[in-house]
Amino acid sequence: MSEELKGLPDTKTLHTADIVLVAGKGWLSKSIMFLTDSKWSHAALYVGGGRQAVLEAVDDGVEENPFVTTAKGHTRIAIRRLPNLTVEQAEAIKAVAYKELNRPYDYVQLVTLGVYSVVRKYLGIRWSALVKNSKKSMICSELVEVAYAAAGVHFAKKDKMVTPDTLGEAENLVTIYEAPL
Repeated sequence: MSEELKGLPDTKTLHTADIVLVAGKGWLSKSIMFLTDSKWSHAALYVGGGRQAVLEAVDDGVEENPFVTTAKGHTRIAIRRLPNLTVEQAEAIKAVAYKELNRPYDYVQLVTLGVYSVVRKYLGIRWSALVKNSKKSMICSELVEVAYAAAGVHFAKKDKMVTPDTLGEAENLVTIYEAPL
């Protein structure tokens, strides 16, 4: 257990390419959880290293941050893992994610995913054309999807449609840790 923040798993138990899901406290996090019917508002990719780092798409774009920093300010955390992921696959996922470093955050995709979610939730219509996706920017869960594609793994039919909930519910992943923070 980390001394810095209660509820964190010991980073010695984490593997490269583990998916980190968190639930936030702020209005945007709560909106994401409400609109996607999810208990998760953000996703990151654990890459390890000396800082026990994650790669994540945040307001400033895709960044490498210490694992503990990603967990701060959130109420819940989960670690999900793809069983039988080889070291080679994990390194390929990590390499693709690092190629996305400094890519801007895709606010348009975030907003249009919100519109899609409202239409889906209240009208029962699933119309993915509502979601606009720029290949020059990305959201948090899209970073995970794009990186995992390097290992031939997909969580949704379209990259632009992946949300933290998609990753939280993916049947090909197992939850190895979940706790309140």
